[in-house]
Amino acid sequence: MILKLGDSGYYNQSKQKLEGAYGIRHIWDKHRSEIGATCAEDIVKFLENIFLTGAQVLLDPRKGPNKVIVVESGTGMMIVELKKPQNEDAYYSIITAYDRKSHPGTILHTLP
Repeated sequence: MILKLGDSGYYNQSKQKLEGAYGIRHIWDKHRSEIGATCAEDIVKFLENIFLTGAQVLLDPRKGPNKVIVVESGTGMMIVELKKPQNEDAYYSIITAYDRKSHPGTILHTLP
């Protein structure tokens, strides 16, 4: 799992919403107050506290074919996206995280 610096995204005029946001920049810009972050290290700590024993991994088909994994725990949740770079190993990239503790979807796994 990788946390990239990311991007704050762009405003899509036709859809009237922000798109393309991901990574630590997006989490800082949009969710830092709800997760109580005062610096980038706080975001990393928040993510570490989600990815613990007992956290559930869910499939949410509404998120798109690659952006379907939600990891949720009593701390909060994160959305990750499967990346398959050409001539490289596939990996999951953290798109966003927030303090919401439940998300609709099918449970695929509970972290041991």
